[in-house]
Amino acid sequence: MTVTLLAYIKKLPNLSHAEFKAIAENEHMPTMNEIAGDVLPKMTRYYVDSTQPAFRGSAPDHDCIVRMEFESEEALQKMHAHYQDPDVYAKAIASQKKFMIVEEETTFVINEIKA
Repeated sequence: MTVTLLAYIKKLPNLSHAEFKAIAENEHMPTMNEIAGDVLPKMTRYYVDSTQPAFRGSAPDHDCIVRMEFESEEALQKMHAHYQDPDVYAKAIASQKKFMIVEEETTFVINEIKA
């Protein structure tokens, strides 16, 4: 069974949305691909379009949603175990701190119900 993890990310306040996206895509993702090896799942990144008004309610309090698709619960646990390595964790956090507020990331598993 596929396991889906969502991460809600806030950009550093000193970055524009374009700078945030450029660092995430052109610096952070290559770093993650390098350090994650075969444990990095299929990912889709959704960036908030700051040029558009909120569809309903107020503007979102995040700048990107990352959807990670794991083939199984075991694949998710394998990634978690990989990031327990102090060197891997330190490199990942250092990369994230270049563009996002690490302490305000929200990550959780979701269940999909197909109609």
